[in-house]
Amino acid sequence: MSQALPSLNALRAFEAAARHLSFSKAAAELHVTPAAVSLQVKTLEDHLGALLFHRLNRGLALTDAGLGGLPELQKAFCALTKGVERMRGSEIAELLAVEAAPSFAAKWLLSRLPRFTREAPDIDVRIAASLDQIDANASELGMRNSFRSGEVNVAIRFGWGVYPGCRVDPLFRVAATPLCSPALLSGDRPLRTPRDLKFHTLLHDDTPTEGRPDW
Repeated sequence: MSQALPSLNALRAFEAAARHLSFSKAAAELHVTPAAVSLQVKTLEDHLGALLFHRLNRGLALTDAGLGGLPELQKAFCALTKGVERMRGSEIAELLAVEAAPSFAAKWLLSRLPRFTREAPDIDVRIAASLDQIDANASELGMRNSFRSGEVNVAIRFGWGVYPGCRVDPLFRVAATPLCSPALLSGDRPLRTPRDLKFHTLLHDDTPTEGRPDW
């Protein structure tokens, strides 16, 4: 027998808090107090037996468990909204579903949404945070299937932009800056030129993202 689902209010509180990475902003959206959102999230965590957020001094950060469940939960709420609108018999607002990495959505995309909603008030924007990668070697059919059923209209990805069957619009180029500890600027082998790197340990980023800077 399947386990009972958590309360819908708790799931909605988590989704809003995860989208804003803030209990206060989620509370403003849901017209409740931040304490109520925090309590709903805590209730959900107790039900699942898993921590969904890291509580930081200046906000929230999703745990692996929170990141894992968020995309499907957002799709479910989107489907619920469509179903209710169809039962109500009213016209459904034009929906724009955007999928992006959680860090990009929180630090770049969300701050620009107010301007977009002012300029296009008839478009209902939904953001799904996802760490999924788009394989540049995927077939055109496979690429189209990733946007099936209107679940995602736009995907923002870090990569080369070679995605068969998709329209690709570059947002901006990536600038990478090498960093080192100030302690490495002195000592037996001071780091002054690129040639000096051979005397030091390089830290590599093995994130499976196409187009990422590499040594």
